[in-house]
Amino acid sequence: RPPPRSTTDFSTINFDRGSSMPFSARLTRTSAVCALTAGLLATTAVGATAQVAPAAPRAAETLIIGGTTFPSVSAATMASFTNTFSPNLVNVPYPAQLAPFSGDISLGTSVAAGAATLVQMIQASVAATGSIVVWGISQGALVINAAAKALIESPDRPDPGALTLVRVADPATPVTGMLNFLPDAVLSLLQSESEMRTAVETPFNTVIIVNSYDAFSDWPVNPNPVAVLNALAGLFYRHGQTAFVDLQSVPAENISVSVNSYGATTTTYRVPSPDLPLTRPLRDA
Repeated sequence: RPPPRSTTDFSTINFDRGSSMPFSARLTRTSAVCALTAGLLATTAVGATAQVAPAAPRAAETLIIGGTTFPSVSAATMASFTNTFSPNLVNVPYPAQLAPFSGDISLGTSVAAGAATLVQMIQASVAATGSIVVWGISQGALVINAAAKALIESPDRPDPGALTLVRVADPATPVTGMLNFLPDAVLSLLQSESEMRTAVETPFNTVIIVNSYDAFSDWPVNPNPVAVLNALAGLFYRHGQTAFVDLQSVPAENISVSVNSYGATTTTYRVPSPDLPLTRPLRDA
């Protein structure tokens, strides 16, 4: 049974910086060129065993990191996101740029700046509240990955039980994330290290949310021209919308749980789509 469509009216959300463009559209507008770079690169199929997801984390506060073109996220927009696991939402400001496609700051520099700010905010928030969730979408998920690496190497890292990471529409999703397939030359253009392709193993429980057909987090297993076009259409119809999915609607066979060497769990939700993004313009006509 396919999940219900999001009931969020994107046209009514009050967005930052005076823009009337929906969150999902702004998030992907300037990043689509990167998807074209991966055009005909092959991937490996994902094998997962259906499991029962762990209980939702309890948190006193959730730190929110937006995607590209969202250096800040308004309170109204944050409140519209799902799966933040706390009513107390705090925005994490950072450049959120993707030069040469958006702004003057490279992806690598933008992520590094965001990670430095996030580490400080995590340490302060854990000290003040005791338990938090960090929620990031798209480039914001990359900021989480970089901050987690810094925390592992820090003598002041939080207790593992005090922090849960939620990575939404992450371009570094294991196996299917687009960064896994971009050539080194493209990463050089973005001034990003190859280690950005994959998230480091951490002692913190993690939730990964992937919307099917989203080119950034769910690149096609068998990339033929039609599959690639469908994935690119998914950037506009599935990528930003990952912020609003209902995890309760995800079938059990689309949920996988793994335990790493730290004993931390990673729960991955792969949200099925009721239709192909490539056919959406025809249905909307």
